[in-house]
Amino acid sequence: MPDAAPGKSRLRSQWFLLFMSGLAGVLYGVASGNLLSVAMPYLERTVSFDVTLFGVAWDAAKLMGTLVSACSLAALFSGFAAGPLAEWIGRRVILTGSALIYVAATGVVALCCNNYWILFAGLCLQGIAMGFVGTVAPLYLAESLPPEHRGKGTGLFQLFLIGGIVLSGLIGLLVTYLYGAGDDGGTTAAAKTFAWQAIFWIGAVPCVILFFGSLKMPESPEWLKMRRVAQSAAADGNAAAPLEPLTLRALLTRRYAFPFAVVFLILSCNKLCGLPCILCYSVKLFNLSGLAKEYANWADVAFKTVMFAMTLLACALVDVKGRKFLLKLGTGTIFFSTVLISAAFFAIERGVLPAGGLTGSLVAAGVVVFIAGYSVGPGVCVWLVMTELLPTRIRAVGMGVVLFVNHFVSMGMQWAFLPAGESFGYGGVWAFCAVSAVLYWLVSAFGMPETKGKSFEEIEAWYCRK
Repeated sequence: MPDAAPGKSRLRSQWFLLFMSGLAGVLYGVASGNLLSVAMPYLERTVSFDVTLFGVAWDAAKLMGTLVSACSLAALFSGFAAGPLAEWIGRRVILTGSALIYVAATGVVALCCNNYWILFAGLCLQGIAMGFVGTVAPLYLAESLPPEHRGKGTGLFQLFLIGGIVLSGLIGLLVTYLYGAGDDGGTTAAAKTFAWQAIFWIGAVPCVILFFGSLKMPESPEWLKMRRVAQSAAADGNAAAPLEPLTLRALLTRRYAFPFAVVFLILSCNKLCGLPCILCYSVKLFNLSGLAKEYANWADVAFKTVMFAMTLLACALVDVKGRKFLLKLGTGTIFFSTVLISAAFFAIERGVLPAGGLTGSLVAAGVVVFIAGYSVGPGVCVWLVMTELLPTRIRAVGMGVVLFVNHFVSMGMQWAFLPAGESFGYGGVWAFCAVSAVLYWLVSAFGMPETKGKSFEEIEAWYCRK
C-alpha cells in the first residue's frame, strides 16, 4: 500500500505529459494549413488579391498558393533553429513559447482587416510555432518515455495532430451552417469575413490550454542528464569535454550519413506523395472534382474523421506490428489512391467525364483511401523514424535539418499545386505523387531496420554494421 500512491502519482504525471504533448500536436495540426483550407472559400472572396510583388502583378492562384505555403515557409527556419535551441534552453520552454506565439499570431490573422500582407505575416508567425513544435514535441516524447511505450506515446502526438485536422474540418462545417458557404452567392461579404475570422479564433483555443498547461510540465530527463554532465565537466577544470563539438559536417560522416539519408528521403517523400495538397486544398480539391457547397465540406470532414480513426488503429498496432510493416502497408495504399485520383482528374480534363457527382465521389473516395493508408503507416511512423533512426549524438540537430527539408518540400507542394494544376492538369500532378509514393515504399522496405522495442543504441548499431 505505501507504494500505491507514488505509483498513481507517476501514472497521472505520465498521462499529463502525454496530454500536453498531444495538445502540441493539435497546434501542429491546425497550423499546417488545415484551418486555412476550410477558410479558403471565404478568404478568396473577401481578401484583396490585387497585389503586385517585385513589380509583377501575380494572379490569384499564385497569391493563394503563397498564403497556403506561408506556414511552411516560416517553419523552414524555426524548425531548423529548434534543434540547437532545444539543446540550449531545453524542450519544455520551447513548447511553452510555441503556444504563446501561435495565440499571438491568431490575433494578427483575425484582425488583418482583409489586408493580404498582414494576413500573410500572421500565417508566418503561426508557421514559426509549428516549426518549433514539429521538432521539439516528438523529441520530448521520445526522451521521456521508455522504449516499450515510445511508439504509442509518439503515436498519441500524431493522434492529437489528426485531432487538430478533424477539429479544423468540424469548425469549417459549423461555420458553413452558421454563416453560409463561401461559394454561396447568397452569403454576404460581411458574413464571409466573420466566418473565416471565427475559424481561426476557435482553432486557437487548444493552444491557450497548451500554454498554461506546459508551465507545469517536467523537463526532458535526457536533456537534464546532458546538462548535469556538462555542468560536472565545467566544475572539474581538469575534465575533458564529454562530447566533441557538433557541426552540420558531422551529419555527413560515415557513422551518421546512412541513417541521416534514410530519414531525409522518408521525410521528403512524406510530402511529395501529395499530403500537403489534400490537407491544404481539400475543400477546393473537392470543388474542382465536382462537389459543391456543403457537400465539399462534408467530404472534408469525412476524410478527416477517417484519418483520426485510422490513427487510433495505428497507435494500437505500431508497437505490435512494427514501424517497417506499417510504413510499407501505408505507402502501398497511398500509391493506389493517388492513381485513382489522377485517373478521375484525367477523365475530367480529357472530356471523358464531366465534373460532377461521379467524378467528385471518385476523388473523395481516393482521398479517403489515401488518408487511411497514410494514417495507419507514415502518419504515426514518420515521427518515430526521426527520433529512432537518427543517432543520439545528432538527433536534435539532425531533426532540425530534416524538418527544414520537410517544410521546404511541403511549402513547394502547397505553392505549386494550383499553378501546376492549371498549367499541366491535376491528373498530371497526382501522377507525380504516385511516382513519389513508389520511392517512399522502396526506401521504407530496403533502407531501414525494424525499430520496434529496440533501444537507441541497438538501432545505431544496425547502421554501423551496414
